Amino acid sequence: MSETGNEGFEVQRQKERGWAQVGYVESKAFGGTTTKTQSYEYVATGLSVGPHQFRLRQVDLDGSSSLTDPVTVDIQMQETVSLAPPAPNPGSATATLSFAVKKQTETIITLYNTLGQQVATVYEGTPQAEEAQTAQVDVSGLPGGTYFLRLRADGQT
Repeated sequence: MSETGNEGFEVQRQKERGWAQVGYVESKAFGGTTTKTQSYEYVATGLSVGPHQFRLRQVDLDGSSSLTDPVTVDIQMQETVSLAPPAPNPGSATATLSFAVKKQTETIITLYNTLGQQVATVYEGTPQAEEAQTAQVDVSGLPGGTYFLRLRADGQT
């Protein structure tokens, strides 16, 4: 495999509103051209459990570009439970959080204030195993301050 006039690769990921650039990998070829096979790598971090679609936009030195076909990457759980921070943070009305459990089991997510008092139950149910779930946190009636989320499932917190 050879490269001719290659500037690099724009790494794109499918999001709710279309494709978005999440990274860029420069060509290893001197001047963008080589007859030797090159190997490239990009590490995506902070992905939730479940499928994610990626594609590359190969960009040439002259500004022209081409797209690859999308590739699906399925992120598997390593931990027993996973809870991502809510967004937006800070929140003024509602915030959305993402969570997952390794095996299908009774799950409860509770919201606590800094005094350790339970303020709300955010989620209570039995979600599917290894599938990213979302829940809404209604903070509109709470006084400003710092709050903590706690997820309990399968004997883990």
